[in-house]
Amino acid sequence: MERSESAQPPRPLVTWPAGAGSLCSVLDVRAHEVRAGEGESALRRIMSPLVQRSRPSPARPDPTDQHWSMLLFESLSAGVMAVVAGMALVMAVVGVYVIIVWPLTLWDLTHSGLEKYGSWTDIVLWSIFAGGSLAGYWCFSGAAFKSKSKRRAAVAAAANRSRR
Repeated sequence: MERSESAQPPRPLVTWPAGAGSLCSVLDVRAHEVRAGEGESALRRIMSPLVQRSRPSPARPDPTDQHWSMLLFESLSAGVMAVVAGMALVMAVVGVYVIIVWPLTLWDLTHSGLEKYGSWTDIVLWSIFAGGSLAGYWCFSGAAFKSKSKRRAAVAAAANRSRR
């Protein structure tokens, strides 16, 4: 099918006043009009009707809500801090022993039989790490700070219903 000479050329998708130059210059002029006190209506006139509609305000997100990866990082960090605190405690006990007990008693623990407990060190360290991580999750997730009165009230209401 051939185009006829009398067919209208397609309309442009974006229009602006003739002789205004480019779209950027039109937007600059409109921005100056807004600054001059004409208000937001000058910008609304050059926008699509879809853009001019006010958008519904989104529901406010919970400010205490955290992304799961941040919660995981904080929990594992609490586990590492628990292991470091445990090691610091062991080093403090050894330091007190080396500074006070050993020079006074000359008891150096050579025949105390502590070697049989060496296989438990990995289990103890991983348990401290896991306990610290769980405690960190409990604190950083906010479960430690939520009020329990709602839960208790629900349990009391359920107990009252069952008695009837």
